[in-house]
Amino acid sequence: MNDKYSTIKGIQLLLFFLSVMATSTGIFADEQVHTVVTDDKDKYNRSIVSIDPAVTEILARLGLSNLLTAVNARITYPHELAEIKHVGTKINPDFSVITECSPGILFYSESQKLSVNQYKAAGIEKICMQSHSVEDSYKNIRTLGTMFNRSDKAESIIAENELVFTRLAKKLAQIPDCDKKRVLYLSGSQDIYISGKKSLQNDLIRLSGGIPVFNPALDSRHKLEMKEWQQLNPDIIIASFEDMAWMKKKIKQTGWKNVDAVMYKMMFAFPQELLTRGATKHAYFTSWLSALIYRSQFADPGQQISPDKVIKTHTLKLPLDYVQNAVINYVEMYDFTSKTLLVDFKEEMAVHSTLYGSLDKISTVGNHYHPPQTWLLSRGCGANGYADEASKVNNRSIEKTALLLTAADMDNLCIVKKVYRDMEVYALVTAGVRGNAMRMSRDIGAWYEPGTINIIIMTNMHLTQRAMSRAIITVTEGKTAALTDLDIRSSYTGLINGATGTGTDNITIVEGRGTKIDFTGGHTKMGELIASAVREAVQQAIYKQNGIIAGRNILLRMADRRIRTLDLVLEFLKTIAEPKVDASTLTNELERILLSGKYSGFIYAALNLSDDYEKGGVPDLRAFRSWCSVIRLEIAGSPIELSLAEPTKLPIVLHQVFDALLSGLYAKFANEVDHE
Repeated sequence: MNDKYSTIKGIQLLLFFLSVMATSTGIFADEQVHTVVTDDKDKYNRSIVSIDPAVTEILARLGLSNLLTAVNARITYPHELAEIKHVGTKINPDFSVITECSPGILFYSESQKLSVNQYKAAGIEKICMQSHSVEDSYKNIRTLGTMFNRSDKAESIIAENELVFTRLAKKLAQIPDCDKKRVLYLSGSQDIYISGKKSLQNDLIRLSGGIPVFNPALDSRHKLEMKEWQQLNPDIIIASFEDMAWMKKKIKQTGWKNVDAVMYKMMFAFPQELLTRGATKHAYFTSWLSALIYRSQFADPGQQISPDKVIKTHTLKLPLDYVQNAVINYVEMYDFTSKTLLVDFKEEMAVHSTLYGSLDKISTVGNHYHPPQTWLLSRGCGANGYADEASKVNNRSIEKTALLLTAADMDNLCIVKKVYRDMEVYALVTAGVRGNAMRMSRDIGAWYEPGTINIIIMTNMHLTQRAMSRAIITVTEGKTAALTDLDIRSSYTGLINGATGTGTDNITIVEGRGTKIDFTGGHTKMGELIASAVREAVQQAIYKQNGIIAGRNILLRMADRRIRTLDLVLEFLKTIAEPKVDASTLTNELERILLSGKYSGFIYAALNLSDDYEKGGVPDLRAFRSWCSVIRLEIAGSPIELSLAEPTKLPIVLHQVFDALLSGLYAKFANEVDHE
């Protein structure tokens, strides 16, 4: 048998996983305490618009997505929310769209209270839910469960969180108080803000075993000045990915960089929804944060509170004659739940893997999901050691098992079958493209935040060694077609480059049994089936893992390119000596324009044109400039000379687009100010 690790000797899994990547609760209707009626089960089975992302997530997790007619434009979890009509952003909801939806209920957050209370619409019950702690979130989950006759599901969601909190508390009890770390949550894009002493973030820090850092004299969120920053001197800083990218520039400045967390590089970034949304994933976040804060203690086998073991098995249908068994095992590893896809064969087989090379005498292939809590806890020697540990926990032979490794949740596995006459192909795919999507040949090679597209191909035919080798190209082309069709962007050069894959993708081809197949290229039916199955499965897996669809709104497309509306507005206002319009107003109006159907064709066309122009496919932009002038004039309502003349970091086409939108909007509002 070939040494299955010969092609990956020296790769260290730690490099692969180094990613880091309100005062009371209640439910209120129009400022009044809302009494939930429990004897009328149909009272709340009405259409819903939710502009509160936390409530939206809870409703979806309760199985009520079918009642949601419109949601916040930026929400993509759970994934089915990506396909629901959007109603603006949390900061800037579009009340005209809400009216068009004619909902029975409008859910909104405390920060939206002022604008929502000014919105008058007959027949719409307006409900505000607040959350400033995990316990508040539990109350909201229970309240919504009662309202919509989903109490059992609500209690199940809470129980899932409590189970993790209980286990985490046992692990944290082993850490002496003198080793506890002081953790500071920061937010903001131009100025840095710190939470008040009572906040959801500080509650999450406490549950993670950290000591929240805050100003005890201030109850609410406030701007952080350098003197206070140095006095607080946190051990660890946490922020959203978006805010952290800006803060890292700020803290390079003298004075700001002179705190322990910065000097010792203990700054961790997380998805914003985990940090700010009082919803259903608190235990997931706190256990992730805790594993980062106390990674040396959690990696110590002597501090593990329960043995590694399989705790649950989910059986899959994979009707191939040579398949003995196909399951997803839920396993405890390092006291956290991992998940492993395992396909066992009736007899040993050859496989071709981009991770291991060509192997023979393999009895099991699979795909193992590392949750973020375990990324830095591996006790093996790199990737091979972790794969060995996962095989042992799943009671499989190390020598006869070929496991791929992924940071994509195995619950989001997609299996697609394609058939032509007697020929069958199965593609088993997990995919995540947040963090390390790349355009090969354009991006610099580096290990970074895990995304990973893992693909296993199985057929009811017998693929020769040549066929398995050629299938790698066919699979790769199908994967890249999926990413192109979804407009997945490079995580590094996304402004100008779409992605061709992630930096950690892997493929396993199983030889199979049946009629001998020697060719799997593009001109063969086998090649066609493989590529078609892969394209469909990759798109489905990305949808389930990341909530990305081809028709996502323009704000999400901009986020993929690392373009933020506030940054555009602030850059624009720098060109005006004495602005007559404030940044907040201009940002709100820009987002409204971006989400409006009237201008969507212009903006989507500009994104595609920008890609083609940067690749040299469009030699002349004069016609497009004329289109921009028309849009600018239409938005302004009168002829204007104002233009964003100074260059920006945007590609030229996108510069012209946002020049037209912002100068038009500014002229419109400046003219209104002049006539007041």
